[in-house]
Amino acid sequence: MRELLRDINFYSPTESKTPVRNVTLFVGGSTPLAQAFVNAVEMRRGMILKRAHVALNVAAHGQLDNLIDDSRPSPNPIVVDCGDEGDTSRHYSSLLSRGIRILCLNGAALSSYTEEGREGLLIDTLIGGGLPLLSSLRDFRRTGDRVRAIEVVGGGEGGDLSLVLSEIVRVLGWEVKPYEGGGKITIAESSLKSVYLEDPPADRTFAITTDRYWASPLVLQGPVPSASLLAHVAISELLHVLG
Repeated sequence: MRELLRDINFYSPTESKTPVRNVTLFVGGSTPLAQAFVNAVEMRRGMILKRAHVALNVAAHGQLDNLIDDSRPSPNPIVVDCGDEGDTSRHYSSLLSRGIRILCLNGAALSSYTEEGREGLLIDTLIGGGLPLLSSLRDFRRTGDRVRAIEVVGGGEGGDLSLVLSEIVRVLGWEVKPYEGGGKITIAESSLKSVYLEDPPADRTFAITTDRYWASPLVLQGPVPSASLLAHVAISELLHVLG
């Protein structure tokens, strides 16, 4: 057994020849989520460096307006919008055109962003609320598994849910009327039905019916995430994009 364990190529930081990539983060917003994100980076910095060979550095934290000019000379700059105001979206087109990725955790800003150019705009954490919703839908499309319907229950209402549904429609290329309220929503390629629930569940559930998941839908379920949980999921999204 000792010989077997000795021959297994366990990771060793001193033996790795993978180059380290430096990534500079500019965290915008004076919100609990912004502070939670900075704390999560500090907590996971060492592990990310060892396992992903990515050095995350928070260069600045504050109002997004004050961070824009600072992002230009930095290596691999990524702007993290943790604010709660929609007017920060006015910077998105300029940042994206310069090749600067934006991790958007600001629902108000995403709702007000109307430009077509979205290359480098990371929204999966925000829309899924910590669940792999958009990535699952993209995978279905990529593998030719047609999505027939999605049932959404609980976990918020109003503008938040309207934003989620609009991004589902965008990813799938559907044409559906706007969301008008309701605790249980079933969305399909050309229809949206909502049913009022007097006591909707706290957890949000997505039941996705596809050609392959016809008899029994794929179910994604989880609580409305805390700022801390959302921050950690957001870091995972960043690392996935960075490869």
